[in-house]
Amino acid sequence: MKLKKKYNGLVVPSITPLTDNYKLDHEAVEKIFDNIFNYGGVPFILGTTGESASLPNDVKLDFIKLATSVRQPGRLLYAGISSNCLADSIDLAKRCADEGIDVAVAHLPAYFTLTEYEIKTYFETLANEVPIPLIVYNIPATTNVSINLNLLDRIKSPRKYCWD
Repeated sequence: MKLKKKYNGLVVPSITPLTDNYKLDHEAVEKIFDNIFNYGGVPFILGTTGESASLPNDVKLDFIKLATSVRQPGRLLYAGISSNCLADSIDLAKRCADEGIDVAVAHLPAYFTLTEYEIKTYFETLANEVPIPLIVYNIPATTNVSINLNLLDRIKSPRKYCWD
């Protein structure tokens, strides 16, 4: 018998549509989500489309709240929590959990090349503090670091990661 994993399928990075005054465009989000859900996808907000680092927190929080209110029943929601400030990532993950986001996605901070010890410590800290499952996102194009797969195996946490 083949087991179906909970975290699988088509995860679709969503843009963050904004109005002319740089607020979240609620109508556009609803249309985007309808399309993602209607084609069997799972939305991934505040992630790999790149604008998340440029959004103010009030827009991020509005997007999180709207996303959870328009999701289809039984469907997962992923949200990026990455920041160059570890405390900000943890805070955003806790807010995501409070609003009903299912999975937090994090990449390393940008700008500085980290040692394996620093990478391990960073993700262990996140995993221990984030109240929802965590996916480690390896994106060397923006972080200037590629995470070694052997290093991922050595990361320890009392909580399970999504890949366990």
